[in-house]
Amino acid sequence: MRIDSSGNVGIGVVPESGQYSGYNHLQVGESATLSSNDTQGDTNVTNLTQNTYLNANASAWKYLHTDEASRYQQHSGSHFFGIAASGSADATITFSQKLTIDTDGVKFNGDGSAANALNDYEEGTYTPSFGYATDDGNKSYLLQVGQYTKIGSLVNVNIGIQLNNRGTGSGAVTISLPFTVADVLSGTSIEASGQGRYFFGLASSVTSIGLLASHSSTNATLHGTLGNAASASSTLTYAFLGNNASFRFSITYRTT
Repeated sequence: MRIDSSGNVGIGVVPESGQYSGYNHLQVGESATLSSNDTQGDTNVTNLTQNTYLNANASAWKYLHTDEASRYQQHSGSHFFGIAASGSADATITFSQKLTIDTDGVKFNGDGSAANALNDYEEGTYTPSFGYATDDGNKSYLLQVGQYTKIGSLVNVNIGIQLNNRGTGSGAVTISLPFTVADVLSGTSIEASGQGRYFFGLASSVTSIGLLASHSSTNATLHGTLGNAASASSTLTYAFLGNNASFRFSITYRTT
């Protein structure tokens, strides 16, 4: 172990000369360095770097030796990850900021926009249920399974649902969703649609079936094509459901 006159420490190596004196440095071997300011202040930075050092007047990052370089910094309550292609010893480095973690979430490729931050990842299950415009609440089920993956505001849902008794009701049929549908498309209330490729137990003939999700709702409306494939889809009502009606749906939408 070597300690130079500035208090920088080298383990297995003499600390690099010409480094920024405003940092204290711990250099491990020929490539790894941990450095941070030697005074307290709001602008303090902690660096964990590979094959790079900040020059004496803090104007440029330089290569320690010919190879690729990387830099992880903590400052201002945030985390910054940068990489650089191979360069020659003591040449100036231009880092490419690949990942930032701040109060907005995770950002990529130097993008500072809060709107583009990834602020959530979640996988989970929920219990989907049918609803009717008029509903006595006396439905019973043979199957109620829902699985979702939420990445930021984007939600992908897979649903399996089967009635045992449809209860008593009337009007449009809906299926519950795990999160509120966001208003992202202008000029329409319908924000997303989902397809059901598996269904049986309907009381009336339907050519195809799907879901329509409207903004500000936690339900999707059951839609179907009643005639040939060229026919427009229609809202399916309670009258279309048999007591053992069964469906499998997938739908992707944005949440608030």
